[in-house]
Amino acid sequence: MLDLNALSVLQILTTGAVQHRLAIPEDVPTLTAWRRVYDRITMGFPQHTTDDARTERMFNGAIEDQTLWVFKDKSIVVAMASLNAVRPDTVQVGCVFTPEENRSRGYARSVVAGSLADAQVAGVTDAILFTKVDNIAAQKIYESLRFVRVRDYAMLVLNPS
Repeated sequence: MLDLNALSVLQILTTGAVQHRLAIPEDVPTLTAWRRVYDRITMGFPQHTTDDARTERMFNGAIEDQTLWVFKDKSIVVAMASLNAVRPDTVQVGCVFTPEENRSRGYARSVVAGSLADAQVAGVTDAILFTKVDNIAAQKIYESLRFVRVRDYAMLVLNPS
């Protein structure tokens, strides 16, 4: 959990050399390809369960709802994050992804920080998220933004067949 008043604002976001912004329809093909990898690696979904048309609809809805952000470095989109649950005072961060070739450069941390800074301007006071217990890299990112571990949770994914 994170009280957004404690959010660590990153220097990288103030330099002007990089940019976080709300996603736009032109981003959807790239983000859809990334979501295939995210679903397989992060969520553990089998490759055959990927539905690009459903993912595109989901991303277009998130663009319309203004809950999907991208991070750009030198005009290239390099990371994404979404707010997959939004209440007037609390948001849940989800679908944070950076392609393997862009990792370890602070992009995931920056897109999450940027999305939360924007949410705070809109009146949100708290953020929550979850990550796999063995995803130490993600945990370090969130701790650097001043998220505090509350407790352990489990997520069950039912097989539709």
